[in-house]
Amino acid sequence: MKTGTVPKRESGELELTETPAGTRLALRVKAGARKIAFLGVHDGALKLSVTAPPERGKANRSVLKLLARTLDVGRDEIQLIAGQDRQDKTVLVPLPSRKILALLAEAIGPAGRGEPRTAPRRKLARGVRGRTRSQGPRDQPDRKPDTGERHEREDEERAAD
Repeated sequence: MKTGTVPKRESGELELTETPAGTRLALRVKAGARKIAFLGVHDGALKLSVTAPPERGKANRSVLKLLARTLDVGRDEIQLIAGQDRQDKTVLVPLPSRKILALLAEAIGPAGRGEPRTAPRRKLARGVRGRTRSQGPRDQPDRKPDTGERHEREDEERAAD
């Protein structure tokens, strides 16, 4: 088998190839998606979606970051060895295949689909003037509430002039 080619299989099993440098993992990436998620296994490749657009390597960086967080390795330890400009990619991960399978099973969950464990669970809704609702409209401890005294003083000064 040539380096970087991934044999296609019509099964639901993830295809991993161990090498002396680590384990080769086939990926099928959906770039520009609505959310970051693992979508299961497609033709022996791990299918995932990332929100980054497929331009100037943004999606590739997002994929490597997601895998690094999920597999508990450094981002620079995972190498993209094939598919820089394609949907089908191959990465080299410096872990044994058993550990990769265990970490991916934990991230994907029992249903075979799911958000990665490092993905934010929810976004805070934006409220008044860009503050989050949990902060409240005036959650600033060093600022005193406006009692109107300043306006009264300004009115008195104008009347005195």
